[in-house]
Amino acid sequence: MVAASRDARTFADMIVSLTMPATTGVNPILFPEPKVGSEGTVTILCGPNGSGKSFILKTLINLLNGKDAAMPPLSQGWSLKRSAIVASHYRPRHHLTAMRSAGVLSRARAGYVVKPSQQEKYFQLAIFGALLAALPQCRRFDPAKWETDPAYRQSQIDEVGPQDEELGYWFGTQAPPFVSAFNKAVQGRLGVRHNKNGLELLLSQGEGASAPFPNWSDGQKSLFTIFAITELFKPEVFVFDEIENFLHPALVSGLISHLKKNCRQTVLSSHHPHLVFGRIIDAVYYVERAERVGDPPQRILKYQAQPAVLRHVSLLSDDRSKLASIYKLFDVQDAALLATGAFVRDAADLQLHTAVHGHFECGAVGANASPYMDRQSEQIMDLIRSFSPSPNLVVDWGAGVGRSLIELGKRVPVVASEHYSWLLYDVSPANRDALAKLVPAKGTTIRVANKRSDLADIAAGIFLLTNVLHALDPTTWCEAIEDAWSAVHHDGNGIVLITEIFPLLAAESQAIAIPLDWATKLFRQLGFKTTAHEFPVHGAKSYCLALSQPPAVLPARDELLGLVVEHWKQLSEQFLGDYEGIGSKLGMADHQRLLNAAFGMARIASCLRAHGR
Repeated sequence: MVAASRDARTFADMIVSLTMPATTGVNPILFPEPKVGSEGTVTILCGPNGSGKSFILKTLINLLNGKDAAMPPLSQGWSLKRSAIVASHYRPRHHLTAMRSAGVLSRARAGYVVKPSQQEKYFQLAIFGALLAALPQCRRFDPAKWETDPAYRQSQIDEVGPQDEELGYWFGTQAPPFVSAFNKAVQGRLGVRHNKNGLELLLSQGEGASAPFPNWSDGQKSLFTIFAITELFKPEVFVFDEIENFLHPALVSGLISHLKKNCRQTVLSSHHPHLVFGRIIDAVYYVERAERVGDPPQRILKYQAQPAVLRHVSLLSDDRSKLASIYKLFDVQDAALLATGAFVRDAADLQLHTAVHGHFECGAVGANASPYMDRQSEQIMDLIRSFSPSPNLVVDWGAGVGRSLIELGKRVPVVASEHYSWLLYDVSPANRDALAKLVPAKGTTIRVANKRSDLADIAAGIFLLTNVLHALDPTTWCEAIEDAWSAVHHDGNGIVLITEIFPLLAAESQAIAIPLDWATKLFRQLGFKTTAHEFPVHGAKSYCLALSQPPAVLPARDELLGLVVEHWKQLSEQFLGDYEGIGSKLGMADHQRLLNAAFGMARIASCLRAHGR
C-alpha cells in the first residue's frame, strides 16, 4: 500500500476509443496512446454545462470497471475499445471527496480494516504510510505491517513523537518525490503534527507561519492529493472532472506535466482556456448538446429505457477551432469582454503596423529594457568564456546602436579581464552618432571608430560580428572579414565571434538568412578554425560561430570577393531548393522558410546585379 510499483507491461494495455449513442460529429472519441519510452498523453473534454462531459467520464469508468450489460450505459449503446485490459485506473468522485480526508488520519481510521475497493480510505492510509516511512522518528517502519495490521498503524501514530499539538515534524530529502514537488509548487514545506484524534499534515509557509491541513486552501489540498495518489499508485488511466478547480494557471501547467510523467493516459473535463490551448495537451474534444424540439414526455420511463441525449462532438485540432469553440461558452451580453476584445483588436492592428514597418526596414535595434541579459547575449558570453581570452580590447564591428555592449554589460565581468575597452564601428554614420552618446560602465572605456582606417593595426582579443552579416553586401562582407582577420591576427590569441538568427524572425528587405553550415564552410575555406554552438530563441535557431587560429594570410581583395560571391550563388541555389520543396501544406514553419528563401534570393540577386556579377 505504501508505494505501488509499476510493472514492465508495454503500452499495449490502453484505452483506444469510446463509442457513444445518439452522437453526431466525432464518434467514437479516440484517445491518443503514448509511445513506449515517452510520457503519457492527456485528452481534454470541453464544452458548456449540461453537455454530458461528466457523464462521459463516469461511463468511461463504468466500462473500465467491466460493468455487465445490465448496466444502463452499456444497454444504451456505449462501448469501449481497449488494446488490452487496463491494469489500473482512478477517478475521484469529486475534488472535495478525497481532499477532506487525505491530510488527516485519526486513530479510529487507522484501526479500520480497509479494502482497496474503498478508494479514499485506502489512499489516505497509503499516503500517510509513505510519509511516516520518511520520518527519522519512525526508523523501524514496516510497510507490509502498515498495510495489513490496523493495530500496528495505531502504534506508529504514537511513534511520531509526544502528543503535543505545538510540535511539528518536517519531511526532508528522504520523503517521497511528490513531497518536494508539492513543496516547490506551493512554496512551503510539508510536515506532520499530532492533533487530538491522531495525525494531520502541516504546511510551513515561512517566517514562522504554518497551517494545519484543515486550514489549507482548496487548491493546496487538491494539488497535494493528486500529486500523492498519482505518484504512489501510478494509475494507467487517470480520469478527473474539472481538474483546474481551485488552481491558478501556473499550478495547472505543473500538474499536467506531473500527470504525463506518472500516468499513461489522462482524461480530463475542463472549460479552462489554459488547458484547451495548452501545448502539452494531446487531444481536445468539444462536447455540446444538439438542439431538440418537442413537448416533454407525459410519462417518465425508468432510467434504463430513457432515450440518450443527442450530443455533437468536435475535435479541436488547431487554435482557430479552439478559439471558435471556447468563445461559444461566453455570454454575448458580456459587454466588458466584448469591449476589451475590440480594444485588443485595435491595439493589435497598431502593433502589427509598427512591427511590419520595423521588420522590413532592417534597422538597428537597441538593447532590451530588462535588467537581465537577453538569451543570445548569454550564449555569446558563455562561448567567450569557453575560450578563456584575456582581451584588452573588444571590437564590435557593425555595432548598430550598441546593443551588444549594453547587453553584455548587464552581467559583470563578461570576460576574464577586469579592465578592458570597447572599440565600436558601424557602417552607418547615423548609428555612429548614437554610439558616441553611450555612457561606459565602471571599469570600461569606449571608443567609436568613425572610419574603417581607424581599425588598422588594431589587436583585439574579441572581434564581434553580432547579427550584422545578414544585412551586408559582398564588398562590405569582404571588409568585415579583412578587419576581423587583421584584429585577431595581430593579437595572436584573439577570436572572431559571429552570431546570427536562422531562420530570421521576420523577413527583412536588406537581409539574407545565413545558415550555420554555410557560414562554417566559408570560413573554414578561408583557413579559420571554427567552433559552433546552436540554441533556440523565439521560435527560430540562433548560433554563435567562433573563429580562432586565423590563417597566416588572407586572399587578396579580388580573390576574396570572388570567393564570397561564389558562396552567395551556392546559397541562392539552396534557397531556391527550399522554396520549391515546401509543397502545398503550409504550416507556420513552412511560411517562415518560404519568406526567408524569397527574401534571401531577392537580396542576393540584387547585390550581385549591383556589383556586376
